[in-house]
Amino acid sequence: MAAFSPNPLSLSFSNQDINQWVREGEALERQRVADETRRKEGLGAGGAGGHSGGSGKHGALGNAKPRFKTPYLTVSDLKKPAKGWREFFAADFFWRSYKVPRTLTELKLTLDGNVFEFFGNYVTLAFVFLCCVLYNKPKALLGGYLLIKLWAW
Repeated sequence: MAAFSPNPLSLSFSNQDINQWVREGEALERQRVADETRRKEGLGAGGAGGHSGGSGKHGALGNAKPRFKTPYLTVSDLKKPAKGWREFFAADFFWRSYKVPRTLTELKLTLDGNVFEFFGNYVTLAFVFLCCVLYNKPKALLGGYLLIKLWAW
């Protein structure tokens, strides 16, 4: 018997385990932000004496590899409704939300978090673009149907 009951998209993790993993990731992020704030305050007040330990070449997470959420999407995650469009486009806090990532890992974590958080919005946008394409080129619907038939053949 398996340790977890299987589901179609995440073959060996239950929703409770994924939720716990997300909470742990959020706790790590809060800890990283707090450490960074303390480090900045220490450098500002104490000059170069604000050393927080470690060599500093691995960043705030140390040797830990980042944990991505998107590969572990469940059916319930795929069914969740779209969030508000104002929140999706970050209209209320534009300058705080749109920033250029400094590292490739930070870029991957940001994209992963956004896809996980706003999956319903991305599905809605994809559907709208599909409808626009089909409106401009209705023959594409026939081509898509023929491709599906050919694939199934």
